[in-house]
Amino acid sequence: MSSSAQPLHCWETEEFTVLRTCFLCRDYQMKTEAQCTFSGFVEELKCNTSGLIEHRSCRSAAAEELKFWKFEGAMLTFSTLFAVLVMFRQRTLDRRAEYKVQQQIQGI
Repeated sequence: MSSSAQPLHCWETEEFTVLRTCFLCRDYQMKTEAQCTFSGFVEELKCNTSGLIEHRSCRSAAAEELKFWKFEGAMLTFSTLFAVLVMFRQRTLDRRAEYKVQQQIQGI
């Protein structure tokens, strides 16, 4: 092992128990704990052999679902907006084409 390798966490080498499932980090934890910077959520683990209590980064299913529905809502809003814009643009182009045809008919 090189000197730059990080030591293994106890949950990587031994059995563990989950004390608290995925929960949101506080503002202070976001700045001080490296595990909080990845997803903003951590779970609290207790290693069975050593008895150490550590935190591990995790993803919250509820937060992921909320992000998904926000994305879906934004896409629905944008698609509706652009559909309306396309309809108005198509009507404008149709009117221009109709006007040109009328001009040509009047010129005969």
